[in-house]
Amino acid sequence: MEYILELIDKYLAIGEGYFTIGFLFRSLEEELDPNSLSLYEYFNNFSSVDSEKIALDLKNSNIPYDKANRIVDALNVLKEVFTKYKVNSLDELSTIILNRWGNHKEYNEELIRKVLLIGDSSPKLLKIYIDMVNNNMIEDPNMIIGTSSERLYTMLPEDESCYYSNLKVISDFKVDWTFYCNGSNPFGRYCFLYNESKGEKERQYYHDLIIAAIKGSCSLFNNKFRLHPYSEPTEEPINYGFISAANISGNHSIKDIDFINELYQLLLTDSLFNHQMNLYTEKNEDADKVVKVLKELREKGNNTKRW
Repeated sequence: MEYILELIDKYLAIGEGYFTIGFLFRSLEEELDPNSLSLYEYFNNFSSVDSEKIALDLKNSNIPYDKANRIVDALNVLKEVFTKYKVNSLDELSTIILNRWGNHKEYNEELIRKVLLIGDSSPKLLKIYIDMVNNNMIEDPNMIIGTSSERLYTMLPEDESCYYSNLKVISDFKVDWTFYCNGSNPFGRYCFLYNESKGEKERQYYHDLIIAAIKGSCSLFNNKFRLHPYSEPTEEPINYGFISAANISGNHSIKDIDFINELYQLLLTDSLFNHQMNLYTEKNEDADKVVKVLKELREKGNNTKRW
């Protein structure tokens, strides 16, 4: 496992170098493009890195000395990786990591965190995440993944190869939906992503994810408090608002009336309604009065086809 983590760290370092180069060029007073010096080509051919030539080209392009040094340092990482591991590209490095993983599959929190930080920039490496989920290695879907304390279930990879595994994570009854992702309600965020879906497959994925959430541990009628790593719990509107036709104009509310009606019909069934009432009751000592009102609304909904 230590060797896999070592290789993953090299992958992250290379990715950081790639973005550093872009950032440094954007910060220049003159408009220059890294492609004009073919700098990005080195990321597909590690062995071709020639520090002296690169430094000279940067000097001739009037790149400030301090920024030129940082660019050379970023590219030297490529040459170091080639020298030590005999790999000439990120794709080859990914292959070595996956081969090693195939022979030493074991749960490691640091590994899953780093794989998800790499995320969709390397769909190939997401196989590690898929294997961990599908083999039930991940015990806590609320584990901290992001650099700002984002939880696993709020940072699911977007690559379609992960759709099945993501749904499995969301369906886990241990998911605690009171943890926010960068200040956003995670359930509301997934409703927003449903609205923004770019194709039928992606749209169906978020459709299934939302249903899996409310059939799992996501309470529609109780999001009384949200938790944020930098503040005390604060009042928050209930999640039901995100799937209500009355709020269809809301920023994160579902805008597809057919999907809203589908969710509404699901909520009229005994199984989902009772499940949601149980979720509400678990977290509210004074739930009886509210549950009574919700049951009356449901009865009215059964008679009028609308809450």
